[in-house]
Amino acid sequence: MNYKIMYPLWNLDKFYFKWDKQTLRIGTEDTGSWNISDPEGIWEQMIGLCNGNRTTAEIYLSITNDFPIKETVVIDALKQLAESGCLTFLMDPFIMDDWASRYKTNIAYFTSKNVNGFSIQKKLNSMKVTILGLGGGGFTILTHLVSLGVENIHVVDFDKVDLSNLSRQVVFKESDINRYKVDVGIEYCKARNSNIKITQSKRKIENVIDAELEISNSDWVFCCLDEPAYVAQRIVNKACFNLQIPVVFGFCQKENGRTFILDPARTGCVDCLFSQISNNQFVHLVRSLKNSNFQPVTSATSVTINLLCALMIKNWLDNIIYKKNNENQIIRLDFNDFSTRSVIDFNKQENCPTCGNKSANIPQEIFDLIAID
Repeated sequence: MNYKIMYPLWNLDKFYFKWDKQTLRIGTEDTGSWNISDPEGIWEQMIGLCNGNRTTAEIYLSITNDFPIKETVVIDALKQLAESGCLTFLMDPFIMDDWASRYKTNIAYFTSKNVNGFSIQKKLNSMKVTILGLGGGGFTILTHLVSLGVENIHVVDFDKVDLSNLSRQVVFKESDINRYKVDVGIEYCKARNSNIKITQSKRKIENVIDAELEISNSDWVFCCLDEPAYVAQRIVNKACFNLQIPVVFGFCQKENGRTFILDPARTGCVDCLFSQISNNQFVHLVRSLKNSNFQPVTSATSVTINLLCALMIKNWLDNIIYKKNNENQIIRLDFNDFSTRSVIDFNKQENCPTCGNKSANIPQEIFDLIAID
């Protein structure tokens, strides 16, 4: 890589200032900040020149007007700063157009993660994401995706807004009551970003084919369906594994929220989880709930729903940015002390009816109780 012809752009997240006459300070936070010995002001001048409109070679020539320094030293210093998330090497001069202005804080955040923030933002812009279920959780996920710059979104929900939705969702208004949630979703997205390509469906997801029709051609799926309990998750899981599309699941309860990510190319699936945890007690639980005509009730507030959705999006971003290993485990977020921990680790199972060896000894009893079409 020829760094001489590239354009270093300083990350605005990394504020720099004189700590004292001998020292340059980079960063203002309690972590990710450090001091550099700079009694002559060489490094302060170099950083000030990193505006994305000068090549590395031009920066070096400018510095040599005041300081005798080798070009290799300047290049190495810039590379170290890039590796620390302080700057990005661009192939072309930086232009603060509408796109860069809209997403500059996102780009600064991604760059601070030691990745190319511009590339990550463009990846999000071009990604197609489907949200299944547009209730409290699904609509909150939608607001985060719009803010992050996902510009190809498909939303699916057959339901209309009712009065009870207003206590769990900060976007719905009284005037939205009796409107389809997906119509409100499209209106919201277009008001936030006119570049968004958003489509909607009022289909009720009742079987695997329904789910496949809605998620086809998606890069990611967020499953925010509540019911039928266990069955809805199995349906979406089967569709995602059939089409090889990664999926994020989320569940909100009174005291905690739970989320996990599945990628058909690398992980087990929901049915692997059921195969792994299937025992007499779990089978008895599912049978008892089914016999009692159990209907999930969301004992959640807008606050707890937002907490869970923030974790879902954060884990999803970590997966996209640097393939963080947050898969094959159910993460529990405690709403009381905000702690997170893995409550169940699961792996691909040979006796899984979806992604395992079909001839293996499948725990048929549990799958008969939560059968899917």
